[in-house]
Amino acid sequence: MSDRPDLPPSPGAPLHIGLTDQGDVVAAVPYLLGFHPADSLVALMLVADGNREILGRVVRTDLPDPSERVPFFRHLAAVAGDQAARAVSLLVVGGLAADGGEPLPHRALVDVLRVEYGAQGCPRRSCRVG
Repeated sequence: MSDRPDLPPSPGAPLHIGLTDQGDVVAAVPYLLGFHPADSLVALMLVADGNREILGRVVRTDLPDPSERVPFFRHLAAVAGDQAARAVSLLVVGGLAADGGEPLPHRALVDVLRVEYGAQGCPRRSCRVG
């Protein structure tokens, strides 16, 4: 391993990057998934590593139909609980009206997310729409 900080770590060594704000998180999602999501919900689970938080499981799914939202989010919140997530960053991707219609077309989806994650006792770090 090199002592030079400008060189990448040895192959197989963990890569440490800081995601310090919501913009960093949004920009990192395509790299974490390996593709640019569309019309999706992405959940990034933050888990304990000593006295700091690190990225745990990253989950992407198609935006669920309204009739499937509550059962799906209960399951997703349970997964966060099983992962001992300290917090979950949620990103809703897509669906903005090109014609200048409803600016937050997935507001009902976000409201269900807030209720279900709160009921499971899993704090949200952020909840973004757009």
